[in-house]
Amino acid sequence: MNDFIQFASSHGLIVNHLPIGRIVRCPTNTHRSSKNGAFFFDGLWGWCMDWSISDQISIWKSDKVVDNAEFQQKIKASQAKYAQEKAKSNADASKKAQWILGQCELNLSAYLGRKGFPDMNANMWIKEQEQPLLVIPMRIENKLVGCQLIDHEGNKKFLKGQATQDACFQIGNGKQAFFVEGYVSGLSLQAILQSLKISYTIFVTFSASNLLRFAKRIDGFVIADNDASLTGEKAAIDSGRRYWMPSVIGHDINDHHLQHGAFKTAQEIRKLIYTKSLS
Repeated sequence: MNDFIQFASSHGLIVNHLPIGRIVRCPTNTHRSSKNGAFFFDGLWGWCMDWSISDQISIWKSDKVVDNAEFQQKIKASQAKYAQEKAKSNADASKKAQWILGQCELNLSAYLGRKGFPDMNANMWIKEQEQPLLVIPMRIENKLVGCQLIDHEGNKKFLKGQATQDACFQIGNGKQAFFVEGYVSGLSLQAILQSLKISYTIFVTFSASNLLRFAKRIDGFVIADNDASLTGEKAAIDSGRRYWMPSVIGHDINDHHLQHGAFKTAQEIRKLIYTKSLS
């Protein structure tokens, strides 16, 4: 049992309890407030995966398990059951996101106000006797799959069971692609690019791993977060794209924009773009 927990941990999963014989969703080291991980354990073998990173499962088995046709059939059956559960969860989340967006109204956000956009109207889900939530739609190839909900303090969450891998929020539809993790990073970058008169499409990808997926298949610039864990920088480097990252640990482009102003930030982004054009 401990061997499997260590195995799952080495693949980025946070396993707090280990029920036998059923598929369990769990948080991961990169998404501790969500359940982007899943695992199955039957006592002698099991599998785990972090679906924000990969669709492939990693298999663990004890020394008592013989890897034969019967064992492979058990793995396939467990995978098929998980795929069915995931498809249903994804569909339910998509329907819920559609309903939530239908409840929204364009209004000001206290969170956006603190982030430098006090006059911006955004999708706000205003519920009686509850704090309003900023709602960011998430789509895969124009299909609504879920949304990110952000409260006035900046706490973020996705809908239970929604697809996040390959999902994004797109800002603009211009010639040059840019990739960021967070929504307010996208807003700051939009303001900067508008000041530089650059035609842009900004992909808000919601995580470093998802940013990497987009940047690997679309030519563009990566605007990375400077995480203490180096997660953002590693994704930027692994993408093989030209990238920019603020110098202060813990900052993203929105923090840099607020601290240094639009002019200085614009000059840094201009340098990034100009350097690429010379290569």
